[in-house]
Amino acid sequence: TEALRHEEVAAALSSADPPRLAVTLNDLGRTLNEMGDPDRAQHPLGRALALSDSLGDDALAARSLVNLAAAASAARDSTGARRLAARAVDRAVAAGDSALVRDAAAMVAQIAIDSGDPVTGGRWLDRALAAAANPRPELYAALLTNRALAWHLEGRLDAAERMDRQALKIAEEVGAADLVGNILTNLGDIAERRGDYPVALARYGEALARIDSLRAGQHGQRAAVKTMASRVYVHEAMIHLLGKLDAAEPDSGYGARAFEWAERARSRALLDLASTAAGQSGAARMVTLAEAQGRLRSDHEALLEYSVGDSSTSLWVIRRSAWRLVHLPPRAALRSRVLALRRGLGDAQSADGERTRELTQQLYRLLVGPAEPFLEGVDHLVISPDGPLALLPFEALRVAREGSSKAP
Repeated sequence: TEALRHEEVAAALSSADPPRLAVTLNDLGRTLNEMGDPDRAQHPLGRALALSDSLGDDALAARSLVNLAAAASAARDSTGARRLAARAVDRAVAAGDSALVRDAAAMVAQIAIDSGDPVTGGRWLDRALAAAANPRPELYAALLTNRALAWHLEGRLDAAERMDRQALKIAEEVGAADLVGNILTNLGDIAERRGDYPVALARYGEALARIDSLRAGQHGQRAAVKTMASRVYVHEAMIHLLGKLDAAEPDSGYGARAFEWAERARSRALLDLASTAAGQSGAARMVTLAEAQGRLRSDHEALLEYSVGDSSTSLWVIRRSAWRLVHLPPRAALRSRVLALRRGLGDAQSADGERTRELTQQLYRLLVGPAEPFLEGVDHLVISPDGPLALLPFEALRVAREGSSKAP
């Protein structure tokens, strides 16, 4: 946010200097992308591209197009992102700048992989690696990690593991803790796909430790090429795997450990927000499942705690006397319904319409219905949502009467 303020002032001061203004607008748009605001990023980046074209500066145009492609991809416009990234490659080639060709090719690869095409993504990463003449070690490791991920997603796990280990060696040598965390997460996912759960748990645990050390202040310089993290974020990966193990061995304590990691992820996110505002950090404290049980006033009260993930969503149904872990659909299946319900409830004409009623019933069946067998005698529910569920008014969810599309 502070960088953004300075860049806005710099842009105003550069209004009479088109080359400098184009560079500043590019930096401003990139900062907005980093802040997770791709819609706002597109305006300054579009201005930077127009200025670059008017100046005939292929290199600056290529950089603007790479950043515009990143913004379009973040805004879920995959078609627009692919078109912009292809233009970036062409302008980078015209500029004769191998570093820009590398970055543009890596962006095309990222968009392809995010669109579910790791084969095409891998080919573009091969081009990016070929263009990366004498790159910084951290940048080279990031490219290797992304190439490994493409093989990983193709199911070529041996090739992916070999390249991940090569990248891990380089990342550890240069002290790139964030990159080490990403690589360890990917190695954990490879082990999980092979059914080697002890190794997967160990790798996820190492990755989480590295991420915590990074947040404690070991911030290194970011690579120019963004590292594509594992398809499952490391906290989600740990929670998902522990939930899978709990289903196979219900009395093993895996479900309680998964709850603690879910609590740790929440605490970490809150501390990150607080440290951003206050300029300081702290240690996350994990609340145990037993502590959560002890905070319920009686067995007539229950806590429904959700942890939303890309692979699955975990729901802990917690009462003073017992608890259960239930598995629900993943983030994508829930997010679309939550957003549709919010749109329906936000319009007076559709708030009580058939489609909105249907969504309230669908979400009840998905989110609360699986907990019903464990809620007999409960007259007070405490809801602890996560991710897209934090935007859901749970009190609007309704149970359909048998043989009727309307709810009581």
